[in-house]
Amino acid sequence: RALRGTAAGTRLRPVAARYGSVGLLGYSMGGYGALRLAAALAADSAVLISPQVSIAAAVVPFDRRYRAEGQLFDATLGDLTTRALPRLRGLILLDPFVAADLRHARMITALFPGLA
Repeated sequence: RALRGTAAGTRLRPVAARYGSVGLLGYSMGGYGALRLAAALAADSAVLISPQVSIAAAVVPFDRRYRAEGQLFDATLGDLTTRALPRLRGLILLDPFVAADLRHARMITALFPGLA
């Protein structure tokens, strides 16, 4: 479903299928990447540390940290709402005093309600 027709989804899906369960670990944009690949990998669980829901200014206007990188980011292709995996279970770890990280986490848990 996620990443259908892309090289990453095509190559990773059969690898993940060899395992009884798939767990993901991601830090920062690696957390975003884990979420983006979760459905393609049929992931069961995830541990994400300060993940972003996006770096597109239109999606996260409150987070100015990645504006330069976000200029080349395709918000449509990178949209996690089309890749939400409600059954994914796991944890989001972050510093609650970093307001942007807390907002990202809240947006992520709205899409992936099995994450806490």
